[in-house]
Amino acid sequence: MKAINFAKGEPRYYFLVYNASVLYWQMVRPFLKPGYHHHLISSLSQIVNVLNQTEEEDKEWRAELMLELLDCYLQAGKKEEAAKFCVTAAPFIKASVPQKYRHIFSVMVRHEFVDELQLEEEKKTSASLAVTYHINMLKAKLDKNELPEDVNSILKKAYKHLSYYNHQRFPSVREEKILLLFELARLSLTLKCEEISSGCLSDLKSIDSTDPGKLIEIECLEYELEALRLESKIKIYVRAAVETQLNLVRRLDVALQRAVRLGEPGPIHVVCATQWNTSLPLLQHHLRQQLRKPLANVADALEKVDR
Repeated sequence: MKAINFAKGEPRYYFLVYNASVLYWQMVRPFLKPGYHHHLISSLSQIVNVLNQTEEEDKEWRAELMLELLDCYLQAGKKEEAAKFCVTAAPFIKASVPQKYRHIFSVMVRHEFVDELQLEEEKKTSASLAVTYHINMLKAKLDKNELPEDVNSILKKAYKHLSYYNHQRFPSVREEKILLLFELARLSLTLKCEEISSGCLSDLKSIDSTDPGKLIEIECLEYELEALRLESKIKIYVRAAVETQLNLVRRLDVALQRAVRLGEPGPIHVVCATQWNTSLPLLQHHLRQQLRKPLANVADALEKVDR
């Protein structure tokens, strides 16, 4: 921080600001977990301001740090500061690094930082923003327990927009479509909309990804969908349904070991969350013995990945 404060006053030393910001980011990564983000707000906001002041040419780097600062505000519960920050960050990212704009747009919708009419207009400009709008509008309603009656029709509308993506003709949109399919599938599972989650799963499989992490996440979606179909029978402890669900737990335990060997935090967290959700309805006394080892493996994997 001393190097940054020294360099910002002299144009010939501006390069030091960029170098110091990279070193800073490498050093503070251990704080990027729940309960610690607030420690970074003061220093990170200062770095973002100085990079803007010196008009750093690497605009993607500036946008990346802006999004991280926005996340720190949100994680620290500082919604007012986050909303104020979006006023300047959103136009910069939209104009300079448009590929990252969907991220900040999703935050503005989810936390209602911008007038709804403005968001309605913006979502008309691209299929990506339209899908993002519908997903995060529903998440915002879900957060407040104010889901509209037409939830399924909104999910269908979002899914229809995804069909406009031609990932075969335009490979550049392939990754974005995959991310949106995952996001819509998970929300549909949460809202118990089997039709849309099943459609998203089929589309993800048809894209034919070779990324091992993505394949593990697709596998988890498949198990979650299967668990959703079993839900009514699990509630009354139908023996065949319980045995099928226990089989899902065992398969997820195998998937977790593959994710751990892969070493990527994303898939590990996805498998752990899926395993917990799948095990939760089975936590009756006489079944705990069968769940102890898989859940211990979840705890072990999370402890290692968060170090």
